[in-house]
Amino acid sequence: MKAERILFVLLLFQLLSTPEALMPNSDPGARPYLPENSRFAMLDDVRILANGLLQLGHGLKDFVQKTKNQINQIFEKINIFDRSFFELSQQTQAIQSDEEELKKTTVFLRGTNEELKTISQDIKAKLDSILENRTVLETKVEGLEEKLDKLSQTKQELTELKEIAGLKVLVEEQDKNLKSLINIIREQEHQLEQQRTQIHRLEHKLDTTIDQGSLNDPEHQSQPPYPQHFHQLPGDSTALLADYTGVPSNCDEIYSNGKNGSGVTLVKPNGYGASYVYCHITAEGGWTVIQQRIDGSVDFDQPWENYERGFGALEGEFWLGLETVHRLTQAGGHTLRVEVEVVKNESRFVEYAFSLGGKETGYELRLSGLLRGNLTDAMREQAGSRFSTRDRDNDLLDDINCAEDYSGGWWFSNCGDANLNGRYSKTRLKGKVERRKGLFWSNWKGRFHVVKSTRMMVRAAGTGSLAEAEESE
Repeated sequence: MKAERILFVLLLFQLLSTPEALMPNSDPGARPYLPENSRFAMLDDVRILANGLLQLGHGLKDFVQKTKNQINQIFEKINIFDRSFFELSQQTQAIQSDEEELKKTTVFLRGTNEELKTISQDIKAKLDSILENRTVLETKVEGLEEKLDKLSQTKQELTELKEIAGLKVLVEEQDKNLKSLINIIREQEHQLEQQRTQIHRLEHKLDTTIDQGSLNDPEHQSQPPYPQHFHQLPGDSTALLADYTGVPSNCDEIYSNGKNGSGVTLVKPNGYGASYVYCHITAEGGWTVIQQRIDGSVDFDQPWENYERGFGALEGEFWLGLETVHRLTQAGGHTLRVEVEVVKNESRFVEYAFSLGGKETGYELRLSGLLRGNLTDAMREQAGSRFSTRDRDNDLLDDINCAEDYSGGWWFSNCGDANLNGRYSKTRLKGKVERRKGLFWSNWKGRFHVVKSTRMMVRAAGTGSLAEAEESE
């Protein structure tokens, strides 16, 4: 628009500056005659145009200056971004360097630990040999003492007494050697314990470093420090995890140790073998997640063996495992929290006083009362039920296998008012037969047939409430 105005002014100025162009029939050599008033009017017009051009020039100058300022600001922001990117690159390199050093130190300490184990085994073997020799010597001494008694009565020669004295000296020397070896073994065991503790601390520090470095290094995002799936654990992993000392027993203990973020962590429930679990950390403490459904990526229609040991991915959909849940809850009272979110983004929860029986009870569901929540008490009639799968029918109906007619493993009583391990569907299933195979939780209106996500968590009773934490926030 400004360019059109400038062009118009220039054309008008050109026309006014050449009045002979307005009179094509006049003599070119003759000076055109114009009235005095017309000439003054033309001069006024020229002044007006000149003034307009001057103002336009000032406006253009201001516009150019403003544009220059904006360009300078853009360059300043680019320089700031370059500096930030350079500093971030330096920090990433430093983290990678620290990570390599920690890995080397961990490998060295593991090698030292193996050497100490070998030395300890050799010492124990020698100790066993010495103990056997001691037993033999004690037997000989007893025999010699009997002979000594006989000698004192029969006044045998002094040579036998010297032999007894020599054997006693030998026994005393063996006792000294035995005590020395025992002290060495105790010292070796103490060193082994210190090495295990140091290795655990370094591995924890290495995991923390990897978690920090993964924010800047995409390669680390594809290298999780724990098994992705339960059924992909190596054959010797369980034995390795069982040897860990100093591993927390549950997520509450992890929270007490100062960890604030949720994530996958190694725990050792009640002194049993170590297991990876997902800890949901809140302001009040730590919950251990035992079941999670979010997108239907995992098939929950699994046999008994898989439900007993667990399946899925801990950072996605998974079932922790009946045996692990039993070990987590067998010591004292616990709280079970069930969270259900329907497709309309309506979230509800309910909490029960809870424990899970062992394998000999069929992993009996033990609910001693509803504690709090805004979700209906749909699990009440399932209290006392054994866990059922399609290949292990433990429900209360003789002519129906609820796990087979429905879907997934659950504590089916009379097939029940809840099954959070059913078939996942993002839309409402058609027909009664298909709907009962899906996820559902009964409410006062019927059943939630379209469930968007579910989560089940446990923690020791009397250590705070997630509901209280959410209300305080």
